[in-house]
Amino acid sequence: MKTAVITGASSGIGYELTRILCTRGYRVLGIGRNMEALKGLKSDLRNSFDYIIVDLIKKESIDKIANYVDKHLRHVDVLINNAGYGICKELIKHDLDDIEYIFLVNTIRPLQLVNALLKYMDRGSTIVNVITLAIYTLSTSLPSYGAAKIALHYASIILEKELKKKGINVIRVYPGPVKTRFFERAGREVPKRFMLEPHVVAKAIVNAIEKRKDKVIIPWYLSILPFISRCPLPINY
Repeated sequence: MKTAVITGASSGIGYELTRILCTRGYRVLGIGRNMEALKGLKSDLRNSFDYIIVDLIKKESIDKIANYVDKHLRHVDVLINNAGYGICKELIKHDLDDIEYIFLVNTIRPLQLVNALLKYMDRGSTIVNVITLAIYTLSTSLPSYGAAKIALHYASIILEKELKKKGINVIRVYPGPVKTRFFERAGREVPKRFMLEPHVVAKAIVNAIEKRKDKVIIPWYLSILPFISRCPLPINY
């Protein structure tokens, strides 16, 4: 049975990814903080799904995930770094914890998780890093989030080159704004237009895994953004 580890599995894109992969025969280990949501998934998906309650801000989170994989899964076919959060605040108004937590969750923990689980991944395995289309714009309302995701974007391109010789595929995912609680939690108004449904993004990710793509931009018609991003657009999203 193929296995997948998904961070941010208790809501949004991660929740939908969990359901899709379980229906396609995967055994999924979901990582999240919402115990009730993860319990609900376990009740529905039964033996196809296991979960760990983890706060990625805490340093011990990586060891906790790796220890579970070592004891119960022994191998990982797909790792999806999906968890993330933002803060709607000017950079000069961020306190020390704001800056640290944003980069821990959006950049540092994903890279640490790759390193921790790499020994369980064989040739043909896949790593998915969910980034954001906002890296191709000037996201003035979520500046630290954009900066952290740009760092993950850069690191993902390097990982792609480093892991190619091992036969491990790295997929970079760039979704536009998604109908989740992200904006509410970040403390800003939810965009009223051009919002993606989480299941649409999840299906695109699963398709990319199956076709071993290296990059996915959602919606596809915004694929033009990387080509015009030398002069970042003043888009406040």
